[in-house]
Amino acid sequence: MNENNIMPIFLAGTLLLTLFAFFLIAFLLVQKQKQNKFRLEKQRMEFERVNELLLTRLEVQESTINQVAMELHDHIVQFLALVKIKIHATSLCRDEAQRSDLSAETVELLERVIGEIRDMSHSLNTDYIKQTGLVRAVDMELENILAAKGFRGGFTMQGEYEPFDAQTELVIFRIVQEALHNVVKHARARVVEVLIENMPGAFSLHIKDDGVGFDAGNKELLKGVGFINMQQRAGFIKGNLSVNSSPGAGTTLSLLINNNNGKP
Repeated sequence: MNENNIMPIFLAGTLLLTLFAFFLIAFLLVQKQKQNKFRLEKQRMEFERVNELLLTRLEVQESTINQVAMELHDHIVQFLALVKIKIHATSLCRDEAQRSDLSAETVELLERVIGEIRDMSHSLNTDYIKQTGLVRAVDMELENILAAKGFRGGFTMQGEYEPFDAQTELVIFRIVQEALHNVVKHARARVVEVLIENMPGAFSLHIKDDGVGFDAGNKELLKGVGFINMQQRAGFIKGNLSVNSSPGAGTTLSLLINNNNGKP
């Protein structure tokens, strides 16, 4: 092979190597750009998730504060007013036996007030759900409502419950609290029932009352009972919240979460 043949081959080889190096560098730059884009998108999604979490926590705190304020006004204050009346009546009473009875009634009322405040403080404590567990916490919350308001009803669980993460369980519990608060405030019910169903790949919770009901298609009414806020909370934990109600037919609130080994 003479020099005239070697030179074109050398030039062609050099050109091919240069092109290969160019395309390799271009490919690596494109891949790097894709990785950076993916990383930025992942960071953006994480930022949005954290932002949603913070907003949800703020909404939950605000709603909880409102519920506590109404509970103090509608319930605790009434008990304390009765205590005041009993104390006043005791101070005016001259009969020793009657005074003893009034004192015993006053102590009983005070014990009930202490119990109510203790239960309220437990339900406000976020660690309470971790320590007690969602199922027991929901059961106890319903028991308190039934005892305090004189409703009939009860709690039922079907299937084996697989715990969610702590944040998800807290959001579910706050939804239950607000739903039960709505029953007390709006439903004029006599019977309240809570059902938790654990199925393969799905978790559902139903809160049912036999109250006056309302037009579930009326968006303004739904806003008035806090349904939109509860629906937003459910969306944050990848759940679906629905309400089935009509005037005179009671109300059923349902929360469905598709899960994988108990995780949303």
